[in-house]
Amino acid sequence: MEAWIAAMGSRGDYTREHVLDAPMMARVRGRGFEFALDVGCGEGRFCRMLQDCGIRTVGIDPTAALIGHARTLDRTGTTGLAGRKHWNFRTR
Repeated sequence: MEAWIAAMGSRGDYTREHVLDAPMMARVRGRGFEFALDVGCGEGRFCRMLQDCGIRTVGIDPTAALIGHARTLDRTGTTGLAGRKHWNFRTR
C-alpha cells in the first residue's frame, strides 16, 4: 500500500487526471451540491477536488492505510471511517 500511495502522490494516476476528472467534475460543478459521500475514497483525491468546489465531503474506505494518508492531505478533517463492515447512516 505504501508503494501505491507514493506512486499516486496528490494528483493520482494519468487516467484519473486526464480522462476521468473533466467529465466527473462537469457533472458536479454548478449543480448546487452541498454535500458528497465518496464511497471507496482511497487517498481522498476526489474528496479534495469536491472541497475545492465548495462541497463538504465525507470519504469512506475499508483500507486503513489509504484513509490515514487521506487524513494527512484533507484540509477539512472530514475523511474517515476506515475498516467498517457495516455502516449506519442517518437520513433527514
